[in-house]
Amino acid sequence: MKFLQLHELQAISRALSFDTPDLRILGGCEIYTTKAAGSDKKLYKQISSTLSSRYEADLELSNSVSPQASRAVYRTQHSPFGPLSEISARKTFAYMIATLNASHPDYDFSSVLRPSDFRKERSLRQVINTFNTTLTNLGVRGLARGKMWDSIDNEMKLRDCAVFSYAPEDMADDAYGDEGLIWSNIYFFYNKQRKR
Repeated sequence: MKFLQLHELQAISRALSFDTPDLRILGGCEIYTTKAAGSDKKLYKQISSTLSSRYEADLELSNSVSPQASRAVYRTQHSPFGPLSEISARKTFAYMIATLNASHPDYDFSSVLRPSDFRKERSLRQVINTFNTTLTNLGVRGLARGKMWDSIDNEMKLRDCAVFSYAPEDMADDAYGDEGLIWSNIYFFYNKQRKR
């Protein structure tokens, strides 16, 4: 995992952090490669092992207890990234955690996040509209949103991206969950072909 320092995206990040009369907005836009380094490979193995252990424990519980436990097994194996029995789904989940770890070097997400802390977005257009509407509702006028999305598209090829949002079930384990936080929108645009 490597942070790509791109001038255009730095300008977007600066524009997405601002104050309104009532709020302080902290925004940003960063791109990381998903090319696995040594620590990323170790993280993938750790996540794979943890997911396998959870599945085995849920399966054992399901066999001994009730139909409700069968739902736990289903949740363990199904995720926004696809069936967790597939290597590609586990790697995508690992990429999300590695990206969060890279963007917050003083916090380790690997032990607290679950696949259910993410949601796969169905529509790129809807994500862009939601983001743009949020900025409009905040009274943002100086940011050329079309140019911003063009810059991101130049680097990511948005039509080729899977889009995931981050919404942890337990805000106590969330590094973004600072006191006084009113809301948070965190999106991941994952382009498998470009390894970003």
